[in-house]
Amino acid sequence: MHIIDRADWETGRVYDWKDKDEADDMGINHNTLRDWRQALDKLNYIHCIQKQYSQEIVIYNWINPRNYSGEIINQFSQGDVLATPQGDVQGDVQGSRKDGTPTYSSLSHTSRKEEAKKRIAKQRAKKKEPLDFFIENADKIQAQAKMRERVEKAMRRHPDWDSPRSDWNGYEKLLIEREKETGQTIEQFMGWYNSDEFRKKGVIYLTRTKIEDYWLQAFDNKWTPIPDVEKTKKMLAEKDEITRKATKPKAIGAIMEGMKK
Repeated sequence: MHIIDRADWETGRVYDWKDKDEADDMGINHNTLRDWRQALDKLNYIHCIQKQYSQEIVIYNWINPRNYSGEIINQFSQGDVLATPQGDVQGDVQGSRKDGTPTYSSLSHTSRKEEAKKRIAKQRAKKKEPLDFFIENADKIQAQAKMRERVEKAMRRHPDWDSPRSDWNGYEKLLIEREKETGQTIEQFMGWYNSDEFRKKGVIYLTRTKIEDYWLQAFDNKWTPIPDVEKTKKMLAEKDEITRKATKPKAIGAIMEGMKK
């Protein structure tokens, strides 16, 4: 969690990492933290890159909480090169080394260290907590989830919303704007689309590109909506029930009259 908290949301990377400094922030032994980090590296959750005075940590399969598309970056592949033990030792030793008599080299290192700390502090102050971010954007997130459900119901299929290479990736956001701009809905569009038998048979091949191409055409042309069979059945059943209840007392009255005679 500490690595995730230190991560840059846009890149999914942690810059200027030093085991000793991070361990001090967490209040644990730096050797313990180093062992944890190396274990995560070996399990391919992260990838550690040795820099001159620190390490850069790449978090695999990172999803930016600000990106509603769910795009995954830093995807792990078997060809990725893992950090070497030498790099771990070097970063650990340099990160925990005590300064002796000040020299040009040590002063430069101290200066860079202070600059790195200031940059990290500025980054942390600018970055909002994930929970706060989701609370502030709850309405947008719910609207996008609702749009996905509506599209799936109208199309009677489940588009691949989350794949970065999918044509549908992030399209729910554009559809929300499209409905606001035109005053028309995806349900109305699908009603027009399915009114033609040829188009209806090819609904499995319907893409966001085709929806965009057909959207204005769908609402410029006059067409007769396809009746909702299930809705019609329900309405007829309700009508029959009302008629039955209204005639029942009359039927009972007629029977009683016949018995009296």
